[in-house]
Amino acid sequence: MRWTCALIVAVCVSAQAVAAPRHQPQLHNRASSLPPCQWVQRGANNARTYSCTASVSTTAFAESGTEVPLCTTTYTPGQTIPVCPSFAQSLTVSSLGVSGNYILSSWSAAGYSGDTYLVRNAPMLTDLSGRFLSTRFFGSFTWDTIGPPPPFLDDRQRMVWNTAWLQSKDDKITVVLPKNISHNLYCSDDKECIWTIRADKSYPSRGDFYYYTTIGRIHNDLLYFAESHRYPPGFGELVARNLTTSKEVARAPNTSTVAWSGSATIQLSRDGSTLFYISTYSFGQVAVFASDLSRKLYTFYLPGGSNGWRRTAMDDTLGIFYGWSYGSAGGLSDELFAFETTNGTLLWRQPLTPDGDYAMAAVEGVAVVCSSRPSRSYSPAHNWIRAFDPMTGRTLYNITAVPFIMNRLMVLSGGLLAVPWDPSTTPSSSKAQIVIFDAATGDKVHVCSDDRVWPTASTLSTTRTMVAVETNNTNSTEVVFLYGRTTVTSASGKKALVPVLGTLLCAL
Repeated sequence: MRWTCALIVAVCVSAQAVAAPRHQPQLHNRASSLPPCQWVQRGANNARTYSCTASVSTTAFAESGTEVPLCTTTYTPGQTIPVCPSFAQSLTVSSLGVSGNYILSSWSAAGYSGDTYLVRNAPMLTDLSGRFLSTRFFGSFTWDTIGPPPPFLDDRQRMVWNTAWLQSKDDKITVVLPKNISHNLYCSDDKECIWTIRADKSYPSRGDFYYYTTIGRIHNDLLYFAESHRYPPGFGELVARNLTTSKEVARAPNTSTVAWSGSATIQLSRDGSTLFYISTYSFGQVAVFASDLSRKLYTFYLPGGSNGWRRTAMDDTLGIFYGWSYGSAGGLSDELFAFETTNGTLLWRQPLTPDGDYAMAAVEGVAVVCSSRPSRSYSPAHNWIRAFDPMTGRTLYNITAVPFIMNRLMVLSGGLLAVPWDPSTTPSSSKAQIVIFDAATGDKVHVCSDDRVWPTASTLSTTRTMVAVETNNTNSTEVVFLYGRTTVTSASGKKALVPVLGTLLCAL
């Protein structure tokens, strides 16, 4: 297979530089390390990062090529693994990440039980070797084809479980502190829970809707989220609650901020000073607040009638927020925007239209990288990876015909990116690879694979999520790639879906 890399001069429209930033940090100041694996929320549309650094050796994880089932088709008395839901017509590992010495994954099952469409989401807490520490469904509720928000785990092993979403019949936010990390992560009548915010039935309701919140974020023992008691939930109020006591400590004033149909997310600057409230659908606003919620700093509006954000990312070292927008029925093109996080000044905008599945990553101080592949095509001919200068929007390189296994860009330390790769031209029996390339130049610098134990490219193509964990090894840089996929088995003569957690090890 040929790796092609070229500067885009005649092919792509040059970026429209709109304003010079107030500061000109040195580019390509490659970060020496990734953020620590202190708390986890992965798999959502605007996940902050897909990689982190763990303060353990690679040997703490399961052996490379190991796959651990996350539920079982049969029940044995005393078992610690939950039974897979029999109603599931689809079953996917929807989120995955590491916090401290624990892996938090969750899987979502969807299907009909009689005439009722059900979605169940089960958080699975394991140690780094894949041994189960939780054993039951955390939530069991009815949804209307809307995916449940992922759980997340902070550095004190407090898990925040947010089931408050449009059309859920079990609307609440719950915080759990597993005692000794030895019993079920399950709340029944608030037992084993620190606190729960439930739907307030005194508010006017319509259908199943009572209470709506966004996925939250944690900083300095505060849980930030936006809530709404309105129908439809087009506007939300930002709230900060103490994660230990549930006491509300701040509520942003005048927050008529759009959060349409469960599509808003919240991000925090790395120093925790600034909170970004991102409406990802329909309106494309980014409302920015001081993290004490005392004031709104500014709002960045997408121009024209764009349908909102495909992906967003932040570069804290340069103070740049990136947003990849949808086009609109009125003919607006998809575009990549960059603006200053301090004041919302637009730096540049670049036309950028994906073809189906897409991803974006901010490699701090180096580049913003985007990728695309057709959603239902196995041919890599239309796959591409493009990188842009963070200060000017100038195209740095365009890599074409990329043989993605899955369209995931994982940022590593030293300004590197990892991409799951198929060494052949179509999903095949060839062993999977993870290609590491320089985010500044597009040059391939390393290939991770193991013909003895790694899965084939066609097997790994069923993954929905993957994260990279750099481990604490002074002799070399070692990376653990965790992934979740779904296997198909037969149980009592019937097809059954079983999610698994896999581990791939790579020394750079």
